[in-house]
Amino acid sequence: MIIALFIGFIMNTNGQHAIKVTGTASARLISALSINADKAMSFGNLLVSSTEAATVKLRPTDSLREFSSETAVSGINGSDNMSVAGIFTVQGEPNTNYKVSLPDSSIEINTTATGSNKTMTVNNFTLSFDNTNVASDLTQQLSNDGINRFTVGATLNIGASQTMGDYIGSYNIVINYE
Repeated sequence: MIIALFIGFIMNTNGQHAIKVTGTASARLISALSINADKAMSFGNLLVSSTEAATVKLRPTDSLREFSSETAVSGINGSDNMSVAGIFTVQGEPNTNYKVSLPDSSIEINTTATGSNKTMTVNNFTLSFDNTNVASDLTQQLSNDGINRFTVGATLNIGASQTMGDYIGSYNIVINYE
């Protein structure tokens, strides 16, 4: 009986044989997104006729300004007083989606002029695709040629007794494929 048991362990009855399958691997290389600032945002020349605080909203759809108080601040007519929304061009893989993120907090713009109140804030950034006003963090699709343009507006906050002068500052826009 011991011999029969031993023979059973020696004889390997393997009813399976190896099966081979071939898998595939793939990759698609796409061009990186790029963005160009074509035109700087400008609130234009502003006539300050009061010591009270005011705001100026620059619309991204048409670059028109809305004043919180016409008695405190107003625009100056003339061709050298152009208010313009920031204009940006995105380039990447045609027909792919990308997301635009605008600043979610205020940025500061400053002047080197002499005075005590030399900083203003800019906030409430909005953007426009094809003259349609939209919120930040919006997904858009690149066109067939891989190019898309959008404009950015914001609100300028002029403080009480603001120092007169030229103000400048910068803000960041982030784009990513979706």
